[in-house]
Amino acid sequence: MNYTSSSPQAPPPPPTVPSATPLSKALEDVSEKELEQWLTSINLSSLVPRLREHDVSGEMLAMCRTPEEIVEFGCMAAQARILFSNSIAAARR
Repeated sequence: MNYTSSSPQAPPPPPTVPSATPLSKALEDVSEKELEQWLTSINLSSLVPRLREHDVSGEMLAMCRTPEEIVEFGCMAAQARILFSNSIAAARR
């Protein structure tokens, strides 16, 4: 008898999720284009039109102390929490 070892195949690795593009400077110093790129990198590109409509800049976002302040710019609460937590993380870098 010929026994061959047939090892089970490992499942394929999960797809990688692109990491957020870190801001290269303080949020209050980013240009409109850099802000849009950063929002896209953290999967919040849908906020770009709303923030434009309210003339929101990186400087204005940096002044927000709560997610509720971001909601006032036309964002949904969940989006505001994500944006707020990412802006805090960006400020710590």
